[in-house]
Amino acid sequence: MTLEVVETVWEVLKHHINVSDLNDAADDVVGVLIDVHGYDPKDVQAAFKDHPVIKKAVNHYLTDHASEDFERDRDDWMGESDIFDELDFDDDE
Repeated sequence: MTLEVVETVWEVLKHHINVSDLNDAADDVVGVLIDVHGYDPKDVQAAFKDHPVIKKAVNHYLTDHASEDFERDRDDWMGESDIFDELDFDDDE
């Protein structure tokens, strides 16, 4: 399925989604496009350039995954004892 087809489907269906659920629906669409179908986030943003809620969902996706990537990378180069050393467990305060 091309992004053009998905964009057309979104255009038709978004009017049937409660406003309070629109952001969650957009997050789900973006997640499926990127995680399941392997689309690049920049391509999704370009295809949905006239849909601010989808563009916001892509930014949300990128922010969430950047945080997860950082945590995974940190865990790779820091052992468990290093992580606990970073935390302040002093009872002196």
